[in-house]
Amino acid sequence: MTKDVIRKENAMKKLLIALLSLSLLVSAAGCHKPTEEELVRKAVSDYLSALLSEPMELLSASGEIIDNEGPFAELWTILNEMLKRTNCEVTDVRIEGDVATAELEFSTYDIGKSFSEMLDDYVDKLMDAYMSEGNWDKIDTEVILTECWKKTLGEQEETGLSLKVPFAMELDRTEDGWKVRDYASSQQLKDILAGGIFAAFDGEGF
Repeated sequence: MTKDVIRKENAMKKLLIALLSLSLLVSAAGCHKPTEEELVRKAVSDYLSALLSEPMELLSASGEIIDNEGPFAELWTILNEMLKRTNCEVTDVRIEGDVATAELEFSTYDIGKSFSEMLDDYVDKLMDAYMSEGNWDKIDTEVILTECWKKTLGEQEETGLSLKVPFAMELDRTEDGWKVRDYASSQQLKDILAGGIFAAFDGEGF
């Protein structure tokens, strides 16, 4: 057997080994089975994606915030688009039997913080309008309130997602996988999604 033939055979062997190694890597990657923690994280992510697709629908369902019709329709749209940008990170996952707990951190606009300032601005503008008109019946309070809200929300957009709030979600193991418990009626979650505005109504904070 000549040296050239031997070199060619060695080259073929190296090529076959390389191809076999590559096929094993691809096969291993294709057979990756998600861990329980990964499944929990995905379940939480899917649940929150659904909630945050139209956050104002959730907040308005029980009449707890402005309506999407009438004089506040524009304000409703602005708030909805802002709250869609809420970010959430799963910081930790604990699994005990058929129950999992996901620790979350929400990042959103601190709308509640500016609420009292907005009210002061609203009162000042009402008084200015009354001094100018001399008659409350001539004052369009809804227009003034909308202007004050838009100013407050504009300032929050410039500040960014400055409000950081922790929250814990529990999930149950089912035949179809991990399922997040129903938090759609959770006042705390609603307040987080609304940027702390409900806590501001009550004179509280996170």
